[in-house]
Amino acid sequence: MQFEQTGQLADLEEPIGFHREALELTPGSHPNRSALLNNLANALLAQFEQTGQLADLEESIGFHREALELTPGSHPNRSASLNNLANALLAQFEQTGQLADLEESIGFHQEALELLPGSHPNRSASLNNLANALLAQFNRTGQLADLEESIGFHREALALTPRSHPNRSASLNNLANALLAQFKQTGQLANLEESIGFHREALELTPGSHPNRSASLNNLANALLAQFEQTGQLADLEPNRSASHSNLANAVWAQFEQTGQLAGLEESIGFHQEALELRPGSYPTQSGLFNGLKNALLAQFDRTGQLADFEKSIGFHREALELRPGSHPNRSLSLSNLASALLRQTGQLADIDECMSCFRDASAHATASVITRFRYSRHWACKAASLCHSSAMEAYQYSIDLLPHLASLDLHIRQRQEALSRARGLAYDACSYAIEAGQFDKAVEFLSTGRTVFWTQALQLRTPLNELQSVAPYLALKLRTISNALEATSAHDGSQAMPGSLQHIRDLEQEATHRRILNKDWNDTLEGVRKLEGFDGFLLPMSISKLRKASSNGLVVLLNAADSGCDALVVTQKEVKHIPLPDLSITTTQCLGDILRMALSSHKAHLVLGVLWFTVARPVIDALDLKIKQEDRDIPTRIWWCPTGPFAFLPIHAAGVYEGDNPKCLSDYAISSYTPTLDALLALPPPKVLEPKMLAVIQPEIPGDHRLDLRFTLEELRMIEQHVPKTWLTKLGTKEGPTYVERVLSLLPEASFVHFACHGLQDLVNPLESALVLGDGNLTVSKIMQNPIQNASLAFLSASETAMGDEKVPDEAIHLAATMLFAGFRGVVGTMWTMHDEDGPEVVDVFYNHIFGTNPESHPDSTKAAEALHLAVNKLRTEKKVPFWRWVGF
Repeated sequence: MQFEQTGQLADLEEPIGFHREALELTPGSHPNRSALLNNLANALLAQFEQTGQLADLEESIGFHREALELTPGSHPNRSASLNNLANALLAQFEQTGQLADLEESIGFHQEALELLPGSHPNRSASLNNLANALLAQFNRTGQLADLEESIGFHREALALTPRSHPNRSASLNNLANALLAQFKQTGQLANLEESIGFHREALELTPGSHPNRSASLNNLANALLAQFEQTGQLADLEPNRSASHSNLANAVWAQFEQTGQLAGLEESIGFHQEALELRPGSYPTQSGLFNGLKNALLAQFDRTGQLADFEKSIGFHREALELRPGSHPNRSLSLSNLASALLRQTGQLADIDECMSCFRDASAHATASVITRFRYSRHWACKAASLCHSSAMEAYQYSIDLLPHLASLDLHIRQRQEALSRARGLAYDACSYAIEAGQFDKAVEFLSTGRTVFWTQALQLRTPLNELQSVAPYLALKLRTISNALEATSAHDGSQAMPGSLQHIRDLEQEATHRRILNKDWNDTLEGVRKLEGFDGFLLPMSISKLRKASSNGLVVLLNAADSGCDALVVTQKEVKHIPLPDLSITTTQCLGDILRMALSSHKAHLVLGVLWFTVARPVIDALDLKIKQEDRDIPTRIWWCPTGPFAFLPIHAAGVYEGDNPKCLSDYAISSYTPTLDALLALPPPKVLEPKMLAVIQPEIPGDHRLDLRFTLEELRMIEQHVPKTWLTKLGTKEGPTYVERVLSLLPEASFVHFACHGLQDLVNPLESALVLGDGNLTVSKIMQNPIQNASLAFLSASETAMGDEKVPDEAIHLAATMLFAGFRGVVGTMWTMHDEDGPEVVDVFYNHIFGTNPESHPDSTKAAEALHLAVNKLRTEKKVPFWRWVGF
């Protein structure tokens, strides 16, 4: 058809006339009537796509239905007839928004695909059609399964269309659009980058005269605009200027946001208005056009102060909301946009209340993606807090409650870390707001549930089920089966380079689908458990009444840094006490960490410890009325520090003034330990064993680079041998027992105590590859995580940087010390940075002497680990007089 080459409407009208005439001359019993009906129906559908006249579409569907009736199941043209009718019904759904049309379309597409074997030349087109219909269903219902299925079909369709195939550009565009939708749902940049790549390839296949070139440009514009919103790179906007009116308007508006040029804003409004005029009143996408136009009008109001622009914008907001029913996944966007617009009102309480109500509804909208809901709930919390609105506490709680869903177990490890990076600062802000409101208990709960989400979820998969087993053995077995499967499928980090084979991509997508199903089963089973009497709080965040019990073995001090200020919260058995830290800001804490990393051995590092003394340690000591110990036999007060955010990178335990005539330091007043959460202090003690097992692993020589040899690790091992009975001790790293990764992994599950004296590697790009360096390779975090250790009691990591976290997600860091806690050890001794080799034996001697006691046959007491380390470090500091940078990292 000439129209397909030119895109001119005149070239379509004449064939329609000929098709009608041919149909009139063909009786109902004629064998070619179904083909003629299909031809006329397809031409009418093409005319509708050009003119938007519903009569053409309705007539097309009628002819397609008649054609289908004339092609029984065995007819060779039935699959084509099914596809044609399904496409027309999809077009009608896009026009009217009636889900029945979409469901019927998907059913016909599925039937058509079943009639086409893998070698059939029309299979790729049928796959594309079904995938497009599923994508439309996802866009309407928000069901991720539809999107994943759509992407799978699009990939298969693309694999069947070689570069020379005339439909390859369309197939590329379809897959790219589906991947863009997946990016918007999951926030995974890999989806966006793949989408842009496919759109660029599609554009290369559509030369300037191609009728689909404008669509390709339009699609690429959407993807580049999404990339701009992520990166803020103005260059991403430039290609958008050739796109459709609506997307061009969005791009010009985004460019205005970067440049502030009013001319660009006026141009955007013009494009939006023109695009809106081209859509009939009931057109489903008109709500999106309203959203674009109202944003531009609001921006113009902000620049010019013209109230008419503001009133028009609010009107468009309300119209857009009316066009998106309750089940529409983009209704949350319209609600959020209306809320943001209402914030610009005159400050009337009714407007603010409506604004917060819109934010609340947007955050709770069931068919919106979790990423979208979280973004709106956090925006709600921020605005409510800034306006001192009564809903602020509710908004913070809602945002924190969404975190486990944001980093859901259906994501692999790296995706969960990326998702949690979006929540950075939320728990600190929520805590700070609760403190300002005088709700100190709630502040502790916010910090407890809003941090370490990654590790909390991981530990839940290994939670003991003994009590549940006695009440509901079937549910206990089901939970254990699902948790084992989830742990196995989510173990990798998704960082492997993705080969181009379709099979590999399918495998990854099937794995993601499997995780999603497992995650749903996990959550459904948890709901069932919580319906049992006495299990209503099973694996739910602990209340403050339970969290206070964490202070049974010492005071717990949480340190919080937010934009509004820094605070300490002291948790005791009876209450939560607030200690303001007025001389410290979040910026200062970040700067202190930077200084310490850059100048560890310089005088500036002394200054850092001094600042920590005056701004953190002394205010806490004064508020708690702690006294310096008078005699050597006196045991100082035990403090469990729970540092959050930038505090996690600071050696609070070493705070002090070490120069001058009157030195003073925290260790004179208290024995310091660290805990990632209050929950960790409530973990059950390890089971009693008659004969503890200790695994000592040293690596005195580094193959290939003897400059890195750790000669003093042999002396460390000798010190361990002096305090640990031979029958309890397994040694690796000697000539008789070299350190092999697999050998260590085989021995770990039986160990009560482990001691590693070797180099450690911290990989911030790929945390699962952080490792202890052994003789034949690296003992990585990922390998340790896969080995739960039933009798684990205490781990000593006499290696470099075993407790150093990631600045992007300080409370979710995957480092070696945290991994040992996850593996089951109740206590871990780690280092914040590289330790000095010759200090190892000194520390180990004092440490294990205190743990194992003077009687070598006595049962070791791992609860004395903090006292033991305190004594060992004090010996380095006061007796050995080593430079402070050598002891401060312990």
